[in-house]
Amino acid sequence: MLRVAHRAGWLGGFLVTVAGVVAAIGALQTNGKHTWFVVAISLFGLGILVGMVGFVGTLVVRPVVLSEVHAEALRRSAAISISGLEAGLSSEYAGNYKPREAFHAHFPTVGRGLDLWDELIGARDRHSTELRSRIEYEASGVAMRVTFPDLNIGGNCERITAVIKNSTLARAERGELDERFSLVDHPLDTLQLLKGDDETADEWVARQNRAIDRVEKFGQESQRWSEAEETAVAYLNLRCFENDVLAELLDELRIVQEQALTYTRRCPACRRAAS
Repeated sequence: MLRVAHRAGWLGGFLVTVAGVVAAIGALQTNGKHTWFVVAISLFGLGILVGMVGFVGTLVVRPVVLSEVHAEALRRSAAISISGLEAGLSSEYAGNYKPREAFHAHFPTVGRGLDLWDELIGARDRHSTELRSRIEYEASGVAMRVTFPDLNIGGNCERITAVIKNSTLARAERGELDERFSLVDHPLDTLQLLKGDDETADEWVARQNRAIDRVEKFGQESQRWSEAEETAVAYLNLRCFENDVLAELLDELRIVQEQALTYTRRCPACRRAAS
């Protein structure tokens, strides 16, 4: 195609030259000058048109073969993205090459799919982190330590924080935030309150039950926080993508690794190589 564009440019120039010759011959004629000039103008116009076609063609058409370095970078990007998607992580692109723009130019549909995946993964990680941070903050604050000092003895607060954090995150991931939180569902040594020397067995049991009630109330409250709801929505959106789009996106990325890669004007690396 590039050769055709070049030939069109040469043909346009030739026709313009012929038009000039015809016009010159017509000027020397005593009769029929009008006809000669009409022919000359027609050839000139046709030459300009063909020349423009050739010029535009040389701008549009470029070699279709990519450099091996560029092609390998794109394939490496696809391989790294596959690893990220299969591991439930962001689809990182290859090293310092940063071919996101080039990757999108060659494979726009795949690029949009990867962008959406990264957006969903980012939302999941961001909301999960915010939920963890609030649980840690609330558990170490007034709601736990001040209300029940016993919870700050022997690592109780740390163990309970871990239990509530893991439980709330797991329920948000499953979309089960409406379930009741209970320490019965967790190891029995989660809460360990020592019996006081001047405390009867009934008093010790009552104190422990109050602490358990407070912890379970805290765990239940954490499931109603906006951070928990946003985390659940983020996991739901990610599951929908995994169920509806992920398999097809992975197949397209594997095709990228196997197919012959061709030039596109949308790719800056291709334009630089062809200039």
